[in-house]
Amino acid sequence: MTRLASLVVSFSVLGMASCAWSADGLPSRSDCLVRVDFPKGFQDDQEVDGLAIASELGIPLAAYGARRGVLFLQFEEACEQRRAFTMKWMEEYMARSSWPAEWVVSDDRIAPGRDTIDVRGEAWRD
Repeated sequence: MTRLASLVVSFSVLGMASCAWSADGLPSRSDCLVRVDFPKGFQDDQEVDGLAIASELGIPLAAYGARRGVLFLQFEEACEQRRAFTMKWMEEYMARSSWPAEWVVSDDRIAPGRDTIDVRGEAWRD
């Protein structure tokens, strides 16, 4: 077998393996996480029920939480729409909050963990 043919076979096998790994169609938790930055700081408004807002708006929000003045949201389905979901949710959350603030939705890829948000379950492959 030539070196080129060997490389093609190797990449084909790797490609099939990666497809099999996500064959269940479930996203990774990183695919479903969003960070919202607050340039002037963030204070969680305990009077606002973010999960109830998500339910009212039909947004599949699994969890949200603040860490060091940054807000993290984790969605349980339709994760490719996470930015649009976050924008809609944030607009409603801030409209109900007694503490208005400037906010920006980050485009960074967020890794789940203790420093962000670490919700696990059947909705994600990891």
